[in-house]
Amino acid sequence: MSKENDYAMAQVRRFISESLSLESWDVMHSSDVYRQYLTWAHNAKATRLLCHRALTRRLVLMGFETVRGAGGTRLIRQKGGI
Repeated sequence: MSKENDYAMAQVRRFISESLSLESWDVMHSSDVYRQYLTWAHNAKATRLLCHRALTRRLVLMGFETVRGAGGTRLIRQKGGI
C-alpha cells in the first residue's frame, strides 16, 4: 500500500470509531454517510479529504457493503445487515 492509501485508510478508521455510530443503524444513505464524514473531517481538521467514491470504497474494504434502495438510492450497511 502507498503512503497515501495508508493515510486514507487510517482516516476512515478514525471516522468510523469517532463519528459513525455502528450500533445505531443498519442501513444509511450513502450521501448521509458522506455528509457525516465531511462534518467529522472539518471538526477533526483533516488535511486531505476523500471524495464520496473513495470513502465508499474504503468502507467496503473495512466490512461494509453497498446496496440499492427504493428508487435506486445508494445505501451503505454493515455486512450481514438486513
